[in-house]
Amino acid sequence: MSRDDEVLHSLDHYETALLRVSADFRSRGAAVEPTGVRLDTLDAILVAYRVAGGGGPHAAAGGGGPHAVAGGGGAHAVAGGGGPHAVAGGGGPHAVAGGGRSGAVGALPMVRTVEEAVVALADILQEKALEEGDTAWPGCRPGHPHPPTPRLSGGTAVWSCPRDAGTLSGIG
Repeated sequence: MSRDDEVLHSLDHYETALLRVSADFRSRGAAVEPTGVRLDTLDAILVAYRVAGGGGPHAAAGGGGPHAVAGGGGAHAVAGGGGPHAVAGGGGPHAVAGGGRSGAVGALPMVRTVEEAVVALADILQEKALEEGDTAWPGCRPGHPHPPTPRLSGGTAVWSCPRDAGTLSGIG
């Protein structure tokens, strides 16, 4: 498989995985909501996100972190313009309606399966949620102050306890 085919194949997996991860994050009340995946100008796969505004239970003030970029579009973006897979450069999160912010983080690794894409998306977005001050999201076992870790278990994307490696739930 050529590099271009590998990138586009991975992008397709991430687009499918986005629906599951978005539903999972929404059901848990996460401050960060994934909104799309897209390619940057160097064929890196980025995930676009939105941060809830207005002081909700998980909202926190702050910037976009060292990997945030703005803007863009392309065939695989939720909003924006440009041609297929095109992304305009930018410099951090930007304000969106309702007082929240949006941005993009990446670059996501190449994946062979949707389940691998679910784990990679959950991992990078959970990190973003933690940067936003959502320190216990989505919560681990009672008495465990750490968040669970996304991983593959038997080929399925799951949340697991980093202390005992026990599976807590499927992702999405």
